[in-house]
Amino acid sequence: TATQRVFRRFFLLEPSQGIRQEHVAMAFLEMVSDPQWGFPQQLYRDNGSEFFILDMIRSALNELQEPNVRTIINARPYSAASK
Repeated sequence: TATQRVFRRFFLLEPSQGIRQEHVAMAFLEMVSDPQWGFPQQLYRDNGSEFFILDMIRSALNELQEPNVRTIINARPYSAASK
């Protein structure tokens, strides 16, 4: 809600499959490569395990941010309104 924008990437999966970490990584790389978006200063993410891959970029985000500012913000657990 901070930017009022959403970057989307659609994946066609088999009926028994769900979004995996590699899908999240691919979508993130596409977003930061897009000249309309670029590299974010902060990320607000869901608590699902598929989003844990974003922890790998935490140090890169910290380099772009002021000291003591959270770079990856997790949604409140079990709160649909916070997603």
